[in-house]
Amino acid sequence: MKIYRHQTDALRAILLMWTQGYRHAVVFEARNEKLHALGEKFAENYGTQLPAWKRYERKRKKLPNGWACAMPKASYPGHSIVVLMASFETLDNLASDSPWRRERWRPADRIEIGDYRIAQNDKRDRGDHADTIKLTKRAIAGLENHWRALASQGQFDKIADEAARAIQFYALFGGVRRQLRRLIRGYAKLYEKKRGSKWPGPDPEALPTIGKFRKSEEM
Repeated sequence: MKIYRHQTDALRAILLMWTQGYRHAVVFEARNEKLHALGEKFAENYGTQLPAWKRYERKRKKLPNGWACAMPKASYPGHSIVVLMASFETLDNLASDSPWRRERWRPADRIEIGDYRIAQNDKRDRGDHADTIKLTKRAIAGLENHWRALASQGQFDKIADEAARAIQFYALFGGVRRQLRRLIRGYAKLYEKKRGSKWPGPDPEALPTIGKFRKSEEM
């Protein structure tokens, strides 16, 4: 199992595995001291540490492949989010007592991974579509509700501070960046209308971007 120090690296790897056909997943939380044992269990049950050629052979034989990672749970020291992903067409050809059939697999793009989710065929600025990472409906609604409450109290400078905090806190994949841009854009206009001065928060049209895929720490 791959252990990541930062959520951005883990989400980058998860998105990469998704594009390589790992379309089923199980997500749960665990204390850090349990990660080593979980890694050994996943290696034994799902072959998460098999070399690439053995994965290819399994796929050729229509057998499932597994991949797993863990990432820190934001604001919860000592806790991690564990993501077990799988690539398979069917599990019906496996024995009924196989660990693969006992696991509660769900479509990977329907599972919350902390504050994030995989978004399939999300529309990009130039009009085409791509798979990306977005904030969950719960997370983006939480931001919207909080900022709306601040606006109702006339705390527009506080909204600018919260916008800057969101840009620093969340992993700015294309999907996340577009969500935050739409949200910040609206409040930037509201700020300038109410205050009569330039929006002091982050420029919604020039938000930072996530870099290319890169290797991260493994277990």
